[in-house]
Amino acid sequence: MAYIDFSNKSRSDIAVIKSFIAQDNPERAVSYIEEALGKFISTVGAFPSACPKYSRRKNIRRYVSGDYNIYYSYNGNTDIVEVLHIFHSSQLINSLFLD
Repeated sequence: MAYIDFSNKSRSDIAVIKSFIAQDNPERAVSYIEEALGKFISTVGAFPSACPKYSRRKNIRRYVSGDYNIYYSYNGNTDIVEVLHIFHSSQLINSLFLD
């Protein structure tokens, strides 16, 4: 199982997502984050190379969880997954990672 490391930016993204959802439903905000990250950790931790590369040059992969895209890099030598960013799919900023 690969080690999952969340960057400071991805932790900030999680806090923003949680805060946004909590505006309507605080309880669901907590459960949504737990579900989404739990699925990500179990899937990508077991199969870190399974998700398609979003940027080959930057070695960034994308995991889709509902309306959110989780961008990460995987170093096979160290078996470490680094979560870089988490974006809602409607955000155009996703294009920053393209080659």
